[in-house]
Amino acid sequence: MFLPTRCPLCATIGPAPCGSCARQLERAPAVPAIAGCTSIGACYRYDDAARSMMLAFKYRNRRDIVAFCARALAAMAPPVDLVTWAPSTAVRVRDRGFDQAEVLARAVARVLRVPTASTLRRVGAGHQTGLDAAARRVGPVFEARAPRVAGRGVLLIDDIVTTGSTFAQAASALGAGGALAVHARACCWTPPGRGRHEPGRERTVRPGCGGAGGVES
Repeated sequence: MFLPTRCPLCATIGPAPCGSCARQLERAPAVPAIAGCTSIGACYRYDDAARSMMLAFKYRNRRDIVAFCARALAAMAPPVDLVTWAPSTAVRVRDRGFDQAEVLARAVARVLRVPTASTLRRVGAGHQTGLDAAARRVGPVFEARAPRVAGRGVLLIDDIVTTGSTFAQAASALGAGGALAVHARACCWTPPGRGRHEPGRERTVRPGCGGAGGVES
């Protein structure tokens, strides 16, 4: 039996999300520079509609949301040679049946028409959810598969950025593997406060200027 597509937020028959719910998504403000990332940006502020959308994707397996998110991510991506992702833990992948960052990254790569590859592996099995603030700031540890990233500009995808520690650790590993540039993009950002940055902007750290202390533009 064919079941029509419904909006994961309001259950209206139609695209996911529907036009009305999509308009409720609030653009993310500029994400502060993160060490190791050539640039950093996010599509939406992680509250209300965006939170409901991402929870439906991650915990109710609403893959029909992916195309919408992929288009939004691709629209804010610079020219790159490769798309990759910050992998989740084996426990999370087993529980959900998929790695949400990988699903997003592969969809973004299709929109951009550039290759995608698994370039990072986690060292250790820990995950960020449920950790205290200090532990979350440290972030997971990654190792890069150097032959896949050496000499390339990389687009690093994740679903949500909170402290930035996952992006920082992943970008550090990619840089150590020889990546020329690491542009980090997430669907959503959880800012520490509201109204601090102008919506719709991103900050760029020019290559060669270091990490969080680099020159922003």
